[in-house]
Amino acid sequence: MMALAIPFEADDCPNCDCYQFPLPTKCEKCCAVITGTVTSVSDASITVDTGETTKKEPPRKFVITPKTRKNATIRKNSFATVYYHRNGDIAEQIDMVEALDGLLVPANLEDPPVPSLCGPVPPDALRVYLGDSIGWSSLPEMTVLSYKGAPIIQIRRAPKGIVVEAHLMEQDGRPAAVIIDNRLYLNPDGYFHVSRPDAHSLELYDRGGTLVFDLRFINPHSVTVIGKFELPYLMPLMVHPSGIVDSGNNLIREMCAGNRPVMFKITGAGSFEFGGVDQ
Repeated sequence: MMALAIPFEADDCPNCDCYQFPLPTKCEKCCAVITGTVTSVSDASITVDTGETTKKEPPRKFVITPKTRKNATIRKNSFATVYYHRNGDIAEQIDMVEALDGLLVPANLEDPPVPSLCGPVPPDALRVYLGDSIGWSSLPEMTVLSYKGAPIIQIRRAPKGIVVEAHLMEQDGRPAAVIIDNRLYLNPDGYFHVSRPDAHSLELYDRGGTLVFDLRFINPHSVTVIGKFELPYLMPLMVHPSGIVDSGNNLIREMCAGNRPVMFKITGAGSFEFGGVDQ
């Protein structure tokens, strides 16, 4: 799960609607969004647990007002995304993930080969092919890739499809683009644009038309991911269909990571590793 907050430097927030896509430049330092499990809800409030217990982040409680926008009835123990002003606790918009428009739905394509060293994959698991490596999880929410404990790619499963969050960085560590619930939310320099060529795919291109992120829901139990992931002051991580090249120019092939809280992670030095409990 995820909590995104752009550093807030002013006492007064501009007149911003924090649920706009993409977020206007004037609102980038004023708005925040959090995604997690609804632990309690009433007519007046909602509490959301991001599940990031390793970071000791407590559940967040937000006020629901008559002006709060909702896409569906809020249900306890379901995933929700809350948009709010950084310097307050009033929910501007609450989206139930299961009721979102634009869910990625599965195609009917064959799975890529499973690396020979992998064990059996549970039939209820979602497989994620990162290059020619594979991770899988039977949980409804999974972190596919992280950098120094911060998620880069997360996937949540809903009854009718999946939603994706992606956090891309500049070479100096600043946010370059953030995709939330399959929509481009943060795009500071207007440098990227999202493409949905079909109901199964999510692509992100830079201003020059270069593909930097490509996620495809190829069948009901499998997702493929390729892309270029910039890292602060390091060479980018390159994910190709035939393998992964890390910041040290090492080629990684056919890794397996099953039912881990984080499938794969990038260390501070730029190396690519199995996941586990990310710190």
